[in-house]
Amino acid sequence: TDTDTDTDTDTDTDNDNDGWSVENGDCEDNDPWIHPGVDDDCDGIDSDCDDVVDDDAADPDSYEPNDSSDAYIGDLDDISPVNLEAYIFPDDDLDLISWYVYDGWDDTDFDIFLDPPAGMDLAFALYWFPDDTSEGTDWIELAYEDSAGNGGRESWAANFGSEDNSGMYLVAIEANGRGSCGAAYDLSINWD
Repeated sequence: TDTDTDTDTDTDTDNDNDGWSVENGDCEDNDPWIHPGVDDDCDGIDSDCDDVVDDDAADPDSYEPNDSSDAYIGDLDDISPVNLEAYIFPDDDLDLISWYVYDGWDDTDFDIFLDPPAGMDLAFALYWFPDDTSEGTDWIELAYEDSAGNGGRESWAANFGSEDNSGMYLVAIEANGRGSCGAAYDLSINWD
């Protein structure tokens, strides 16, 4: 009997009776919950047979897509810290988040706090593109750190002293191992 979803009348094998045969793309023909078209949840299995594990699984990340062009979070004022939650998933995900600081913020220091979940090893870099072109006309790396996968709050400071620190800032966060579709990291940007 032809029980698969194609239009021919052959007798493709569908061992798990899910309507998909190996010939039609079922990558696990002994499990009826794995075949093309199902949601690929956060379970470490390629449930929809598209060669990408858990690609439907990450909670909505309002900053994606931000791998090749950054997510701009606005012009920061000198009052309120910024807190955001995002995901590094899949493993090759890169989050780029940028903001602008106006002229006149002399003697302001940034403190960046990154809270990855335990087991997630993240690399973090902070860049600055100054308004004052005497500093150069390219991004200046202010910090680069590795969270070491221990979980808990990691922090980095960018201390400007009495310099003019106006310009565009960019945080780049990427996995140094495995990302997570089921656990977000928190990023806080504070200043004093």
